[in-house]
Amino acid sequence: MMIAIDAIWCARNNRVHNNVIIHFPSILIQIQNSTQIHRKAWSDKDLLVSWVPPSLGILKVNFDVAVRSNFMVAAAVITDHDGCLLSAVARKIPLLDINAGEAKAALLAIETTADLYPLSKIILEGDSLVTIMALNNPDFCTDWSSRGIISDVLSSLSSFSSWSATKVSRSVNLRAHLVAKWAASHNCYGSIPTSLPFLSAVRIKSGHDPP
Repeated sequence: MMIAIDAIWCARNNRVHNNVIIHFPSILIQIQNSTQIHRKAWSDKDLLVSWVPPSLGILKVNFDVAVRSNFMVAAAVITDHDGCLLSAVARKIPLLDINAGEAKAALLAIETTADLYPLSKIILEGDSLVTIMALNNPDFCTDWSSRGIISDVLSSLSSFSSWSATKVSRSVNLRAHLVAKWAASHNCYGSIPTSLPFLSAVRIKSGHDPP
């Protein structure tokens, strides 16, 4: 039910704000796709490496990018020490080299967090080894397509009281990954509802299953 309501609300917003004609067969396809994503997330949850919450007073910021035939979607999620999803955001970007796309997602993550939680302490997580290595060792950034973007990320990181960047597996980065896929399939960008059902499919170290 929530998936259907979400799809209808998204279509309504696209109509009101972007003047997109509502096409009901497409809405049905979106509902089916979202349902499949939700079921897949739940079926995989026992295989997931547990996502570990940060310490009290620190935010974890995860980023990822979804690649489509002629565009990409950068996504980021912000989570607190209780595992509570504070914010999710997605942005449509031009089709780029995958490393540049991941760097764009990292930039979106940092800019969003800086706007919402300035001067905070953060842990940045992503499943792109190239991006994480470039952030930790900018002098060794050999990928020309993402070098300028990495420089922008590092500049934005200076606004935080402390930060670190860590490479994690795709399963640990699941929330950011699913937000990117959902936004790409629904053509919805900007702030993403944190109440989307499939976002609760991440297992947290405490062992609690999603509600």
